[in-house]
Amino acid sequence: MTNHPRGELVPEAGNPPASLFKDGAKSRKRALLLLVVLVLAVGTIPAGFVAYGLLARALDEQVRESLSMAPDLLATRWSATVDVRMMHARDVARTPGLAEALMGGDDLRATRIVEQAGAGFPEAPLLVGRDGSALIPADSLPPELLAATRRGEMPVTVVPGSGSVSVVSLAPVEMDGTWVGAVGGTSVIDAEEATALAGLTRSEVLILDGTGGVVGSATSSADPQTLADGVAIPGDSGLVGVGNEADSHEIREVRVGATRYLVLTTAMAPGSEVLFLKDLERELAVLPLLRRIALWSAGITLGLALILGTVFAGRLARPVGSLATAAGRLAGGDFDAPLEPSGISEVSQVSDSFDQMRRALRSRLAELEEANRRLEEANRELADRQERLMVLQTELVQRDRLASQGRLLAQLAHEIRNPIASIRNCLEVLSRRTADEPEAQKFADMAIDELLRMHELTEQMLDVHRPRDTENSSCEVVAVAQEVASLLRAGTEPGKTLNVSVVGSSSPNARVAPDSLKQVLLNLGLNAREAMKDEGPMEIVVSSEGGKVILEVLDRGPGVPPEILPRIFDPFFTTKSQVQGVGLGLFTAEAIVRTYGGRIGGANREDGPGARFTVEFPEADGTGGGHGSRAEERPPNE
Repeated sequence: MTNHPRGELVPEAGNPPASLFKDGAKSRKRALLLLVVLVLAVGTIPAGFVAYGLLARALDEQVRESLSMAPDLLATRWSATVDVRMMHARDVARTPGLAEALMGGDDLRATRIVEQAGAGFPEAPLLVGRDGSALIPADSLPPELLAATRRGEMPVTVVPGSGSVSVVSLAPVEMDGTWVGAVGGTSVIDAEEATALAGLTRSEVLILDGTGGVVGSATSSADPQTLADGVAIPGDSGLVGVGNEADSHEIREVRVGATRYLVLTTAMAPGSEVLFLKDLERELAVLPLLRRIALWSAGITLGLALILGTVFAGRLARPVGSLATAAGRLAGGDFDAPLEPSGISEVSQVSDSFDQMRRALRSRLAELEEANRRLEEANRELADRQERLMVLQTELVQRDRLASQGRLLAQLAHEIRNPIASIRNCLEVLSRRTADEPEAQKFADMAIDELLRMHELTEQMLDVHRPRDTENSSCEVVAVAQEVASLLRAGTEPGKTLNVSVVGSSSPNARVAPDSLKQVLLNLGLNAREAMKDEGPMEIVVSSEGGKVILEVLDRGPGVPPEILPRIFDPFFTTKSQVQGVGLGLFTAEAIVRTYGGRIGGANREDGPGARFTVEFPEADGTGGGHGSRAEERPPNE
């Protein structure tokens, strides 16, 4: 045995299991026994078969004769109905006061008279006014009926519709020989009428409307509409009229599912029809008993049956073999193996069940694949959300850590600033008193310079946590960026050229104070200038999108090593020497941006060497210019 890719165990090629032969032998024996039974039925006494055939033919003819009488019974019932309906309509039309009310245009009185006069009749009342409009009910009537009443006739007819069939009767209302209206009644043909016809004709009845829909049924079928569709004449529209071929009282034999019916179709009116049905299995229920009697008489032909069974065993085994082949191919994933039809009901039933099983299996596999696809999509979406959540959590932890460090540094700076001032005052006094001692003067000046550096450091740390008006602050970003660009160009070493350009929207406003924005851009610009050693192009790109103003500071320096990118905004982290920097520039810039509700980030450029620092601020109200426009402004000396 080998493992199939789907997990089933499949016999290896050329080595079928021994049980396969045993099962095959058993199946052939069962088929042979079935053949014996079949040959017994064929070899029964000829007289028994003749008697069986004659009785079956007689029963069939009796059922057909009974069904053929249904149209005559329907016609007789319809004739009686017409007489009764005409009598009812005539009685209502002769009600005292009705003609006068219609002649005088008193529709309300006429309506009341008709409703009272027709209260004892089973039909719903109809009333047509002098102008030909329907008063009861408000629905319009077929014009040919009104025309018939104007000629003095009393029409009774079937009016088919979509979803209903009604019997309408009218009688003219006359005054001094003048037609002043018409009255009558209407009733819907439904299941009650079908039940009455079924009892009269001793058959099952389906009454169809003008579209082939069932409006009344008296049948043992759980779904009368499906039964009606199954016994419909092939190619016929479902509408049968007077004189149509389907109305010629021809009896047809139709199979609907596993049930055989004798069907006779007759028309009630143009566009409406009645189907009379006989269930042959029920009507010929005595035939199985006769069949069993005939089979018992086949015992004398046992020897011949065994011989014939042996001959035809191979032919009977073919459907079983095709079923086994289909099962093997199904195990390999093939759902389309053909199944050979069989005349044996059990084998045919197994084949049908097997076919239903593999169709259901194919459907379940398709549903499983669709569910797996949806699950994969959900997993991908969940992974994306988890990744975004991790990024946000990392950023939140970073901000909390920086905030805690900043508060500690601010407290330390506040406590250190006063002792520094005192020490500086003392050193100033010593410097003045040692003016005649050059060496002492030199050391005093060096100490004062170092204290000044310490004072500048404390001011930077305090500036991070200095209160700012974040709600009412606003500035024109391009203007501040151009001012910073001028300062950066002016601070270059002699003999070197630094090209700083500002590219951005015409005039976006950000919710940040001008001095704070200038400090952030100066810190970023000075770092970029030092990275390029005062030479090369630098760009400050300004844009706005989605309610945010975005600034990008781009340089062409060596960039930032990837391993230190996560730490560039930490306090006192620097790649410069201790003489050139203390590592508070980016820390201060990040604190200022965060104070105004913005974001700052750093990365290396993808279009070549250099770094890119991106700053986002909320956009201030009243920003002018289009967000999508981009205009490049460069200083005249570049």
